[in-house]
Amino acid sequence: MAGDAPAQAGLPAADFSHLGHVAMGAVQYSVADTATVALSFEQGFRAPNLQEAVQLGDTGKFFHVPNDDLGPEKSNTFELLARARLGRFDLSWAGYLSLLDDLIIREPTTHEGQAEIGGKDVMRNANAESGLLSGMEAGVGVDLGSGFSVRGQASYAWGEEYRDGGDSVPLSRIPPLFGLAALRYDVSLPDRWRGFIETYGRWALKQERLSPEDESDVRIPDGGTPGWWTWNARVGLSGQGHHRLVLAVENLLDRQYKYHGSGVYAAGTNAIASYEASF
Repeated sequence: MAGDAPAQAGLPAADFSHLGHVAMGAVQYSVADTATVALSFEQGFRAPNLQEAVQLGDTGKFFHVPNDDLGPEKSNTFELLARARLGRFDLSWAGYLSLLDDLIIREPTTHEGQAEIGGKDVMRNANAESGLLSGMEAGVGVDLGSGFSVRGQASYAWGEEYRDGGDSVPLSRIPPLFGLAALRYDVSLPDRWRGFIETYGRWALKQERLSPEDESDVRIPDGGTPGWWTWNARVGLSGQGHHRLVLAVENLLDRQYKYHGSGVYAAGTNAIASYEASF
């Protein structure tokens, strides 16, 4: 990512260039068709986007100014994945650990000698010391027989940011524990057609472990994002290996909810129809 622009109307001159090199590798071990274990290592590189690099003005809760010393974020991630099929059970588990460097955070600063403008604190993006992000995801599926099956999945993440002086705070916009549970019925139809009916629930716990940036973010309610759950249903039909028709009705109880860090609430009761054809 690179860019340059002359100074104008209170904005400093911009002249930046970010180049990143990343590497990855993985090793996998399989036991016939019943189990797989894999370990991987990946590096990441994220240059500041345009808003982070040059935004100037009132954002709602604070007054933001650019920082021409802002650099990219970097990460080193280790991930362990395991899957197994034991009789009627399908099991999966994944865990990861990411070591983060030069995290982009907001910090107090001044603009033309003022620490406040319009009664709001002046803030800028800056690179922090380091951070740690870890989490896991587990899933289970069970074939109940006669076309019925159930499945469930849960995901959890934990993030910590380490700042100058040895202090640590939660990472920004880390989701709470969330997941889904589903009951499904599959049926075989004449002429190689198949159909299914599925009802499922999605849920998330309340996220009240907030970073200082989260607490000043207009997208996150005071005290954290409330927990929620929704009831949903799908019905589908596929045949000849070429056609697939699915009708889904989401949020059947018309509940009000939002994903942590989202700027808008999710849709109320809504229907989605999709058709897929392959040749």
